Amino acid sequence: MKKLIFFILIIAVVGVVIYSVVTQISGTIHLGGVFSPELFNYSTTPSTSTPARDSPTSPILPLRIGGKDGGRSGAGGTVPEKPKITPPAGFVLTDLSPYYQKVRFSNVTPPKNYYSPTSVSRFSLRGATGTSTVTIDVSGWEVKGNNGTQVYIPQAINSYSVDAYGTSLPRDVILTDGTVLTLYSSKSPVGVNFRLNKCTGYLSNEYNFSPSLPQNCPSVNRVAVSTFSGECQSFVFSLYGCKEPTPTEKNRYSYDSACYAFLNKLNYRECYIAHSNDFDFLANEWRIWMDREMPFNAEHDRILLLDKDGLLVDVYTY
Repeated sequence: MKKLIFFILIIAVVGVVIYSVVTQISGTIHLGGVFSPELFNYSTTPSTSTPARDSPTSPILPLRIGGKDGGRSGAGGTVPEKPKITPPAGFVLTDLSPYYQKVRFSNVTPPKNYYSPTSVSRFSLRGATGTSTVTIDVSGWEVKGNNGTQVYIPQAINSYSVDAYGTSLPRDVILTDGTVLTLYSSKSPVGVNFRLNKCTGYLSNEYNFSPSLPQNCPSVNRVAVSTFSGECQSFVFSLYGCKEPTPTEKNRYSYDSACYAFLNKLNYRECYIAHSNDFDFLANEWRIWMDREMPFNAEHDRILLLDKDGLLVDVYTY
């Protein structure tokens, strides 16, 4: 009897020892039987390593896909939803050009009528806001009114020079954000269409442009004229805008050879030679003279702007 009790006690002690060992080992084992690195860390110093990703101090955040719209809008959305395009009356989406509303009508003046018999009809096209990185070739595009008569946008000279060797050949008109193309019913006084530049205002001294050209020619460098006679300097500073001195005015200062030579350079040709390589020489405006009345109704009309494929770019109603 005593041996049986002793044997039972031995078994109980062994069971307690085995349970204790198993419990201690299980505390160091994680999912799938993979041992934690802590099992092999015999240092008694508290660990300063970065907490595990699945620890309470470093939670794994779920990847947000989005709401009912599949992540196109709202917090966490990844693909912004494109704005919906509503075609104008009488058109469907397949009628719209890839450039739809990237070029817009502006400053439309209808053909002359009874109330304005001498007016110049015109219309302007402007690169829409947000297209600064987009270059849009509009030469060959069509402008059409309700009567079906078309106007086609021609080419123009990008850098106009009065010297034949310096004038570039006509090229396609390119519009970007803020660039303007204006077509006039009047005739070009110089016989060509061109892009404005910082010297074109001088052309108004010899040619009658309708409407007139901007008068924003380069200003006079005071240092360049500082050695001229006082009378000459006063005259030079009195020339506003792109004013070119007349032969009589220039001869008045013939006694001052440096002044006289300077006055002879105040014209388009000399300005072009001096500034055509400036980074800001070319303006963001093209002008085209059609030399015929615009074929639109003087009272009311709907004007369509169509690209080379005949697709709608913009509509203007007046």
